[in-house]
Amino acid sequence: MLEGFLGTGIFNSDGETWKLHRSMARPFFDRERVVNQSHFERHTGRLKSLLGVLSDKDDSSFDIQDLFSRYTLDFTMAFLFGLDSRTMVPPHSITKESEKLMFAFDTLRKAASTRIRIGSNWPLFELFSDRMKDSRRTVDAYIMPIVNEAIERNQSIAQGDDDATRTFLEYLVTVSNDPKLIRDTLVSFLLAGRDTSASLLTFTIYVLALYPDTYDQLSKEINSIVNDDRPCTFEEIKSMRYLITS
Repeated sequence: MLEGFLGTGIFNSDGETWKLHRSMARPFFDRERVVNQSHFERHTGRLKSLLGVLSDKDDSSFDIQDLFSRYTLDFTMAFLFGLDSRTMVPPHSITKESEKLMFAFDTLRKAASTRIRIGSNWPLFELFSDRMKDSRRTVDAYIMPIVNEAIERNQSIAQGDDDATRTFLEYLVTVSNDPKLIRDTLVSFLLAGRDTSASLLTFTIYVLALYPDTYDQLSKEINSIVNDDRPCTFEEIKSMRYLITS
């Protein structure tokens, strides 16, 4: 059902294949890397600037879900590939490749949701055309050259680069040289990092709009701990009791 999108990645496999994907990815996500906020800072700064510009317009209504989808795509691409997809910068600065990737990924996600809703009879609705085929080709045209290049230069990465600065892709090519396995792993994490995070952020804003008293209390707590323009640390987030229990 979802193989045209996720291949045999961790979200579309079970048994030994699922264990393989989990065992490959788990060592990369150690505590030091998870609590490191540096890979978010540039993209968070762009998000804040863009929110300021949009809020200052006479018609201050805008699609926050689209904005969060761009934000999460940018920092997920940076974390996974070390690339800047630049989807939050002015339109003339966005590369055509990034635009195509964003559109293709959304198309795949929607096609996957449709197949899941239909259930096991989904092939009957795609007898004459595979809804995922063209978008899968677009995603692979973007990702596979990057994967193959990383595999080719793996030897120099392994010898010269600090493990703490590696991207997820640079780590993966040290544990496997199978392009399809690496591709499926990356697409699965791209889905989790982009779509799941964007949905969470969007729903959080929606709920806070419904409960302004909760928003005020959260704002008060956050400002009391981080009262300047710097990014908050992981330890500071842990100390925000109201945030954690909300």
